[in-house]
Amino acid sequence: MIARFGFCLIALGVGLMASRTGLAAAADRADKVLADFDGETYGDWQATGTAFGTGPLRADALKAQNVHGFTGKGAVHSAPAGEADKAVGTLTSPEFVIDRAYLNLLVCGGSHDGQTCVNLLVDGKVVQSVAGVDRPDLLWHSWDLAPWQGKTARVQIVDQQRGGWGHIDVDEITLSDRPKIRFYPNPQMNQAMAALAHDAARIGEDSWWPRYHFHPQSGWMNDVNGPFYYKGFYHIFYQHHPYSPGFGKTIGWGHARSKDLVHWTQFPFAVWPSQDRGETACWSGGMAFDAAGSPVLLYASVLGWPQNKPFEQWGAVPADKEMITWKKHPNNPLVPHGQKGEPKFDRSWRDPFGFVMAGRTMLVVGGTRAGMPIYEADDPKLGKWRFRGIVFAEDAECPNFFQLGDHWVFLSSAYQEGVKYSVGTLDLEKLKYEPKTRGVMDEFRNFTGVYGTGILFDNEGRCIFLARAQGGRNGWNGYMILPRVLTVGSDGYLRQAPIAEIEQLREAHESIQDAAVQPDKPLVAKTKGSGLEIQAGFEPQENAACGLQLRRSDDGRRAVTIRYADGQLDVAGTRFPLKLEKGQPLKLRVFLDQICLEVFVGDGRHVVTKSVTPPDNDLGVAAFAEKGAAKLTALDVWKMRPAPIQRRDDPPGKAALHPTQQ
Repeated sequence: MIARFGFCLIALGVGLMASRTGLAAAADRADKVLADFDGETYGDWQATGTAFGTGPLRADALKAQNVHGFTGKGAVHSAPAGEADKAVGTLTSPEFVIDRAYLNLLVCGGSHDGQTCVNLLVDGKVVQSVAGVDRPDLLWHSWDLAPWQGKTARVQIVDQQRGGWGHIDVDEITLSDRPKIRFYPNPQMNQAMAALAHDAARIGEDSWWPRYHFHPQSGWMNDVNGPFYYKGFYHIFYQHHPYSPGFGKTIGWGHARSKDLVHWTQFPFAVWPSQDRGETACWSGGMAFDAAGSPVLLYASVLGWPQNKPFEQWGAVPADKEMITWKKHPNNPLVPHGQKGEPKFDRSWRDPFGFVMAGRTMLVVGGTRAGMPIYEADDPKLGKWRFRGIVFAEDAECPNFFQLGDHWVFLSSAYQEGVKYSVGTLDLEKLKYEPKTRGVMDEFRNFTGVYGTGILFDNEGRCIFLARAQGGRNGWNGYMILPRVLTVGSDGYLRQAPIAEIEQLREAHESIQDAAVQPDKPLVAKTKGSGLEIQAGFEPQENAACGLQLRRSDDGRRAVTIRYADGQLDVAGTRFPLKLEKGQPLKLRVFLDQICLEVFVGDGRHVVTKSVTPPDNDLGVAAFAEKGAAKLTALDVWKMRPAPIQRRDDPPGKAALHPTQQ
């Protein structure tokens, strides 16, 4: 389905359709405005406390407060001059009769349920409530009013929060026969999906936007979670905050799938916090197949963040055959904090990762500050897990633990250290892991680079390595690296290679063979672009330097540079030792995709992944030499065709149109 931006008018459920048949004849009725807040005062609305003052904030003052998205001359803003977020109070509407299908309103402000919010009161009781989402942009929200048709109601705007986004902004409250947002089976996702659609619609063309790397079209993408291959599709999940391009309190699992790891379709959130059970966020994790071969997603359930409640390890299972919608595992929490026999683990222990060992389904957890615990499934549906000890003394964030050939591999992400790995052995009886070799997955050892990893094995037996890198603007941040095939070299260290499927995107090809590159006279390729694959081979000379210039300006003064000299390789400022034996060539395979730069060195023993942001018009490619000539054995440059990400934002299943839309 081709991506569709904006908001479609969808309501779910045959029962709701039947309840609204009486409204169908009124399809062309104008909206009934309860408040547009364009006047000097609140009129008949009643204010208490000091938060709301005597009237709406005017347009110029709203702009000065960095509030956006209001309509007309003003809006409610509960942070008066002099008191700001310290002020508290309520603002309550006169009574009105519910005689439309929906109530629509614009809302933003602090993310404090019940504290900075708008409530719908029926018979004096709160029957619906929506809070802000820690952003200054007013977004549409809609309530389905089917259960309360004909009843008398009030709208109450509440600010009882002092400090920390302790305010609420509201505008344009209307009764309508049409909602402003989509409705999903989990209504707590409605606001998040509306925010994603709003931000994606306004991004437009962005020169940093990747064209053939997967990335959500708005919001913040973090760790890749629980990837798996099942019946012809690769599924990936990822930490996704929908309300801003940075970390936020509310996080769910975004979801996408592909048949070839190149062309992706993005779906609505697969896992979303169960607010009725105290979940604030669904943090990272992995997956495991149950005894019937069905996937179970495993994630860290964050309860009451930022309160200091212990995390729990929860699960989610498919709710349909396509595995587009998911529901929480009936046995949650699958692994509670403080099982019998466990050492004392940190309250924020997290990132469960499932794997198979000699036919047994196991799970490890990170962030314990007491080593890496291992659990064994005691239930064919993976609803019960038994603590089996500490498999590895080292702690980890985002642990990945898996068998690769005759080896066992352990990956961990560490803030400002990147992704570290070890290759070793596992004692299947004692459940003890012993590392033999150690390395890093990426030489750019930084939280904004390769981080938050996932592993899947596909139908060809390939071990596919996935991770995210961060960087972006205009309402988005984060993308997935190119999927990579992992193998273990004869020296016991990992090798990474981009999947072969990426080559289907190659278009125009330029090839230069056996050329001499003179000092200070770069050999400039004819091909230019910000979406390229480049393969280069050099025969370096002693006491000289050579390499590539990417995103080179026409005058040669600016470039993203890859430079080899004196046994070191420098990739856009990331330097690391690279010892080439005498006569050994330097081989580089480079993928450039707008902001994304991935460089595979030699046989994939070393990789560098970075976000780069050169000027838009710097598009050249050149080979260069310094302090002596270098032989360029080969330079191949391909333009890469974009792989647009499709969006399926529609609610799953057979969604019924509102009667007025049939």
